[in-house]
Order: sequence, then C-alpha cells, then structure tokens
Amino acid sequence: MYCASIRSITIYLLNCLLTYLLTHLLTYLLTYLLTYLLTYSLTYLLTNSLTHTHTLIHSLIHSLIHSLTHSLIHSLIHSLTHSLTHLFIHSFTHSLIHSLTHSLAHSLTHSLTHSLTHSLTHSLTHSFTHSLTHSLTHSFTHSLTHSVIHSLTHSFTHSLIHSLTHSLTHLITPWSRVPLVKLNGLQLVKKFPAFMEPESQLPHSSITI
Repeated sequence: MYCASIRSITIYLLNCLLTYLLTHLLTYLLTYLLTYLLTYSLTYLLTNSLTHTHTLIHSLIHSLIHSLTHSLIHSLIHSLTHSLTHLFIHSFTHSLIHSLTHSLAHSLTHSLTHSLTHSLTHSLTHSFTHSLTHSLTHSFTHSLTHSVIHSLTHSFTHSLIHSLTHSLTHLITPWSRVPLVKLNGLQLVKKFPAFMEPESQLPHSSITI
C-alpha cells in the first residue's frame, strides 16, 4: 500500500513536472519562435524594402542621369548644329555677296574703262583725222590755188609782156630808119597814132625821108 502511494505520488509529480516543462517549453518556444519569426520577418521586409528602395533610387537616378544626359546632348547638338548652320550660312552669304560685289565692280570698272578708252580713242582719232584732213585739204587747196594763181598770173604777165614786147618790137622795127629828128612837132603828133595801126595801113608815102 505504501508502495502504491509512492508510485502514485511519483506519477503525479512526473505529470506535474512534464506539464510544467511542457508548458514552460511551449511558452519559451512560442515566445522565441514568435520573436524570431517577427524579427526575421521585419528584417526581411526591411531589407527587401531597403533593397527595393535602393534599386528604385538607383533606377530613378539612372533614369534621371540618362534623361539629363540625353537632353543635354540633344540640346548641345541642336545648339551646335544651329550655330554652325547659321555661321555657315552667314559666312557663305557674306562671301558670296563680297565675291559678287567684287566681280561686278571689277567687270563694271573694266567695261567702263574699256568703253571710255575706246570712245576717247575713236573720238580723238576721228577728230584728229578730220582736223588733219581738213587742214591738209585746206592747206593743199590754198597752196594749189595760190600756186595756180601765181603761175597763171606769172605766165599771163610774162606772156603779155612778151607779146607786148614782141608786138612793139615788130611795130617799131619798120620805123627805126625814119629820122624822127626831121619831123616837126605837128607832124610828130599827126604821125604818132600811126604807130598803133597795123603795118599794112601805115602811110609810107606820107613820110618825108
């Protein structure tokens, strides 16, 4: 009987100990597990959130940098292209205008100089030729007229003098034998017109020798 009581007490104590141990173990295990699970979950969630946030921030930064770089490169290319195009057009236009102006001025100057030189040369040549021709013609005409008139006058005078001399000599020769000293004044006056008459009409019979 005593042994049965001890056995009953032992079984009871063992049951109480097992119940206590199980209760304490379960409580500890549940607390530990819950704490672990909660800590792990929170750590995982936080790590995952931070990783996702970091990835998101990295993606945002990468996208922003890419957008800014692309926009900056596009703006620089557009500005550079616009500036170069404007500079090229301005330079080309300026060079073209300068070249056209220079060529036009050179051509006009050359044409004007050539035309003016040609006109002056032609005018001077024509004027000089006309003046020289007129002067030579006038001088030649005047000289020829003067020479002809002088020659004709000289020839006419010489011929006239020669004719008069010959005529007078021919008229006077037949009367050269007449002694005019024997004629008195009245007879000389009367006989003098006979010198102007032809030889056939001279009064040979009336002259007293």
